[in-house]
Amino acid sequence: MREVNLDVGHTVSIPLPLDQLANLPNDDSKSFGAVDIGESAKEIAIARLNGGKILYSAIDITQRIEDIICDYLFGTSISPSKEKNFFNNEIIQTSSLTFQFKKEVLKKMIKSEEYLEGKAKGGFYRNLDQIMTWRNAFAHGKLVFNIKRGVLLGYYSGERKELLLDNKFWNLVEETFSEVKGCLKIVSDKIHQ
Repeated sequence: MREVNLDVGHTVSIPLPLDQLANLPNDDSKSFGAVDIGESAKEIAIARLNGGKILYSAIDITQRIEDIICDYLFGTSISPSKEKNFFNNEIIQTSSLTFQFKKEVLKKMIKSEEYLEGKAKGGFYRNLDQIMTWRNAFAHGKLVFNIKRGVLLGYYSGERKELLLDNKFWNLVEETFSEVKGCLKIVSDKIHQ
């Protein structure tokens, strides 16, 4: 298997001190110094790679939720029934059922069966929402390298928003995904008891 080579552009943003531009001589060209485009390309490439991991990990979480719903409704036998397969393939995995709907079904199961409690339950719901916000931001947003701030992800979610993709952000991403997957494991383990 080979890696595909697709053209993906990126934007470099250079903040200009507009208040200082008025004091410069009025000629046809202005020099603002050198910009290392190579460094910006490297950082955007890492952000793209990390964004792809967010997308695929969010898909994995969705599939785990689907499995939990199916196991809850049809049991956890090694050889699934014809009905479970039909429900899984023709209903739960279709694009007609949104992630939001599946999340609401899961929330009702968790509440009904008390699979998670207290802060763990509230944190799980918030983290699920955050992951889907990041997933949508990377799927539909735009990466920009800002000379002063670093890599930014601009996206729309009710309003124009921007994320600074620094190490603090990536640490939060890893922690959030880990917590959600841990809670999903707890729920799955309780269903399998």
